[in-house]
Amino acid sequence: ETLVELVLNEQKDKNVSILDMCTGSGCIAVSLKKLGGYACVEGADISEEALKVAKRNSEEILENSDVNNDAVSSRTEQIQNCTNLTNNQNKQNNSAASKLSQTGVTFRHSDMFSSFRGTEQFNVIVSNPPYIPSAVIEELEPEVRDHEPRGALDGTADGLYFYRILAEECAKHLTPGGHVYFEIGYDQGTAVKELLDIHGFKDTRVIQDLTGKDRVVCGTWQTAGV
Repeated sequence: ETLVELVLNEQKDKNVSILDMCTGSGCIAVSLKKLGGYACVEGADISEEALKVAKRNSEEILENSDVNNDAVSSRTEQIQNCTNLTNNQNKQNNSAASKLSQTGVTFRHSDMFSSFRGTEQFNVIVSNPPYIPSAVIEELEPEVRDHEPRGALDGTADGLYFYRILAEECAKHLTPGGHVYFEIGYDQGTAVKELLDIHGFKDTRVIQDLTGKDRVVCGTWQTAGV
């Protein structure tokens, strides 16, 4: 919710294009499309099974009147409502089920940016990548450890593998002045911020969630010499 709310509060232009890298179930992409009404929202993931779920979620939730900007009293409740619906659909979806549409959000099968042309650019790139260090996964709660796909959790030895790729590759696919928003683990704020700083991002920040824990790192891309 912290990442989605931050984007909604800061990106007021409805004509922006947004890429959700490592989209998984599509929770972030669908929430931004539903609650932000942005013109172009795309999700990308390496897992074809996850993309099937994301497409179903996009179809069913974007057409679901239970999530409406005027139907609940606060933005946080809107995001939680949308998130809960997405998670419920995840439990119900069958990967071989009926025809999947891309209503509202488009999805792409891609190993990080491998399926993106060098000329493809977005105004905003968001991501909630796998970020749990490999050795920590066995210590997670059973409902997470035993039921979440390991590929959705494992950030390799130090948990920063995907952030290194994002910090290096996002700049190639951002318009000048474009923005990135990454969800992080509670103890990764400094490290991820440093990665963005090293790769030329400006105005980098670490944002805390409602419990006071570091939860999002964001920054602005500026071309060389700016």
